[in-house]
Amino acid sequence: MTKDERIQEEITRLKEIFKNIPKNEYKSILKLIEQLAFMAVTLDDLMEKVNSEPLVVETVNATQTFHKENPALSSYNKMYANYIKGLQQLISLLPEETKPTGDPDDGDELMAYLKKKNKRLK
Repeated sequence: MTKDERIQEEITRLKEIFKNIPKNEYKSILKLIEQLAFMAVTLDDLMEKVNSEPLVVETVNATQTFHKENPALSSYNKMYANYIKGLQQLISLLPEETKPTGDPDDGDELMAYLKKKNKRLK
């Protein structure tokens, strides 16, 4: 599956989860949903890269050798923080009666999604 297809799949999933946001606010958050879908797919890709490469990379120039953090790990950490902030922003727009309770076993679709996503990101 291409990255664009995976992003579209994630957009569809997020739209379904956040369909209870009031209509007047829903139109304004579509771009945020698209950005979160992009970040979710990119985080998955970065995680694969981090898991397949060393966490510290060695850079050699003419006179010195440097050790630095894998750029994919740094990108992952920054994007993950922004992803969580975006999700929190969306959750805050949900009507009180549809906000997640925090118990993924109570049938809450959003909490099940977050639990699944969290497992993939570990």
